[in-house]
Amino acid sequence: MTSPSIAVQNYIGGRRSDTESRFVMTSPFSTYSEPYRFSVELPNSTTREIESALGHGKNYRRRKIDPSTLLDVISSAGESLPIEESEIAYAVKLTGLPTKVVRANLMGIRDYMKHFGNIIRQRYTVGENGVQRHLTNGSVELRVPIDDSVVGYLPFGDLFPPIFVISHSLISGRDVLVRPSSSMAYFSVKLAEQLTEVARKMGGDLSGGINTVIWKSDDQSRQTNSEMINLETTPESRLGFGNSATLKALGVGIAYDRGSCKAIVDEGADIKQSAKSVADGALENPLACDATRLVWVHSSVAREFEEALKEEFAKRKVGDPLEHDTDIGFVDFNDLQKTLNLVTDNARWGSEKLLYPEVDIPKIRVGEYQGLPIILRLYNLESPLVRGDRNVYMLHVRHFDSLDRAVQEISSPWLPHPLTVSYYGPEDKKGKEHTLELARRLPASHVNVGKNTRVHDLALPHQGKYPFEIWTNPISISS
Repeated sequence: MTSPSIAVQNYIGGRRSDTESRFVMTSPFSTYSEPYRFSVELPNSTTREIESALGHGKNYRRRKIDPSTLLDVISSAGESLPIEESEIAYAVKLTGLPTKVVRANLMGIRDYMKHFGNIIRQRYTVGENGVQRHLTNGSVELRVPIDDSVVGYLPFGDLFPPIFVISHSLISGRDVLVRPSSSMAYFSVKLAEQLTEVARKMGGDLSGGINTVIWKSDDQSRQTNSEMINLETTPESRLGFGNSATLKALGVGIAYDRGSCKAIVDEGADIKQSAKSVADGALENPLACDATRLVWVHSSVAREFEEALKEEFAKRKVGDPLEHDTDIGFVDFNDLQKTLNLVTDNARWGSEKLLYPEVDIPKIRVGEYQGLPIILRLYNLESPLVRGDRNVYMLHVRHFDSLDRAVQEISSPWLPHPLTVSYYGPEDKKGKEHTLELARRLPASHVNVGKNTRVHDLALPHQGKYPFEIWTNPISISS
């Protein structure tokens, strides 16, 4: 029997390879018609080790297993995942981040991974028909549709799903595309080893069944992450590609965007080059990042960076940065512990304050939207620093011309229901009318309106340029 094919494909400059076009994963974070590129990092500096561990060939004979056995294997992975000084040193060199930040990042991943098997066991069932989610009312829904050529899985943090997806691929025989992101930068070889061990315990030989497609350029391997989204990551510029785990460790990595493309601009960065890199990435690499960019900027260079970014977009004559969904946030890198404490405290009750850390550094948006439709973004406020099995989500809906997409998206089965719609923005008649209209057009089981609908004038820097913003209240998905 022919094995499933798992392609590990780097995106460079937004170009898609012929190989990659064979594989499509359906996004649970959008309508099912839009593709989602599954994220796992396999740095090319370890190409030979990865190929050695994963191997090549199409003679693997898969065998059925009990899903609980697979969960046992996954949940034990965190216990055996070592954190070596060499891994920390490599991460520091790769990102230019302080050693203490990287160490917190790695420790957080390891600690959280210990909980992973139990989380999945309590909420999901893996079988030959796909991945199913257990609802709070006791029923079960098919979380990700799977057909003869597609395997998909709900992302549970960039580190863990690759193990689950690939394992499920081995079970089901489906094809899967694995797209790089920096979250796996420190665990590439160990991931390969883990997958091999998972396959061995499943009764199969992974080394004979996985086809890897890895960009071949050992000389440039250290820059693969930056080239993927055109971000310079040299220590001189100190503009780091902010992988989601590092950002979480900083207390600011709370935005989960399709593609998970984030950046950090620290003090001492080359501001003009940083702005150019962000603009290039946002405009020229939509395949890798779904045309989104979350940029966290040190307060000391924030205003300068904002102006430089506007200039870069003006040069390209493509409108303002927000037209391409570029979000700018500030964080005080000099008070890391305070930020960590804030993220821990706030995550306990899932406050939107996590998006606006109380360090006197506001999160702002630059530019102005013009005629855009509804844009949805899922904010995952879960932090590896917070013990316990819980996810807290907030859904951000910005409305301009039409409510059609909002109704369509909020009705999607992947959202926990009911939602409570909150309205943020100028307290004008139009805003309230549209908020109520949104509620009227959704099933009663999908949204709560009334006393739970809050209206706030946040006096944001857009100064009334946005018609209004709608957020759901924090949604806690408890075990």
